[in-house]
Amino acid sequence: MQHARRMSFVFTFGLVCLSLASTSRADDPAYVAELTKVVVENSRANQEKDLDAAMATIHPNSPSYAPTKQMSKQLFAALDLNYEVTSFKYIGADDTYAVARVSMQTKKKNDGRDFQDNETQLMIVFRKDGDKWKVWSQSILERKNL
Repeated sequence: MQHARRMSFVFTFGLVCLSLASTSRADDPAYVAELTKVVVENSRANQEKDLDAAMATIHPNSPSYAPTKQMSKQLFAALDLNYEVTSFKYIGADDTYAVARVSMQTKKKNDGRDFQDNETQLMIVFRKDGDKWKVWSQSILERKNL
């Protein structure tokens, strides 16, 4: 229940950020590329089952850090998946957070365990850790089976 409230807050925060979008940041290709790189690196690390590299893209103070690490261990042990970021749209930012809408396809690598290939729409909230952007939280907006 507490996790659901927290995720609801994060989603609401993301929507609020829509109204705070900074045109100058959206127009700055280096800024958007830096955020995109975090998502692409996270996808690459998950595909390669590199837990340390995947967790390096998650903010260490995020409430989702420990659950993400535990879930990733279980997922890596059970499935071989391919991840592809199919779109990244910068939404906005304030002094602490940045928000993007991301589309990602996840497909199984082989015909092993049951897994439904899918495309997921995510709202991702980023926060700086020192001088690097990292994933603070994410919410699934929708998932479509492929």
